[in-house]
Amino acid sequence: GRQPALVFELLLALACSLAVTDVELPLAAGRSLVLTPPAQLGIQLIALMALGLVLALEAEPPEIVADWLPVLWVGVFGLTLALLLSELPLALLALLGAALLWVFGLSGRERTAAPDALMRYGALLALVMPLLLLSFRIATERTSSTPELERLVLAFAVPGFGLLLGVMPLHAWALTLASGAPRMMLFAAVGLVQTAGVSLLLQTVTKSPWLTEGAHVPLMVGGAVSALAGGWLALSSRLD
Repeated sequence: GRQPALVFELLLALACSLAVTDVELPLAAGRSLVLTPPAQLGIQLIALMALGLVLALEAEPPEIVADWLPVLWVGVFGLTLALLLSELPLALLALLGAALLWVFGLSGRERTAAPDALMRYGALLALVMPLLLLSFRIATERTSSTPELERLVLAFAVPGFGLLLGVMPLHAWALTLASGAPRMMLFAAVGLVQTAGVSLLLQTVTKSPWLTEGAHVPLMVGGAVSALAGGWLALSSRLD
């Protein structure tokens, strides 16, 4: 029901705020969960946005709530896990898996309302995955004697993150989604998924600071402003 969801989102935001950062929880095969400062901020924002979505469901019929709440629960869990995973490729897969829930996890009634918009969003995520996975893989091969790999990493990472975050001029998908997707799905894609994407970008830059060497602040500020502008254009077209 909605009440457990409200309590869960509040507890998630509170627990993340009180947790100690940079403490690793070992997993199998040398992997671990770690709450970095970017992950902490991202999870806090995701929890608060999810809280807003739950409150918005108060005005919806029971059948709509029954469709959306399970997707919201699993989606928030997937995005939270993505931000806690220490390995960027696994984090990306968890993030995109959670994002795909908003396309394929909805009921048939919701999917048939805007099949074209949903499938285009799914195609976008399918395009983002190989771009960022390749950039992460190549980044691990980069050494001081192979600076040329930096340009190759950027060639994949820039369009990958640009599409995921809806950075102008790569924000057309957000406008397409706004034209027909269910309103709750639009807010989830532009709010929850993009917030997790920004956090993943910050963690990528933290692990590979040479990506933005000499231009870290201008690039991050410019990218954040551009992503916000793209999201605002999408949301402003759906004031219903």
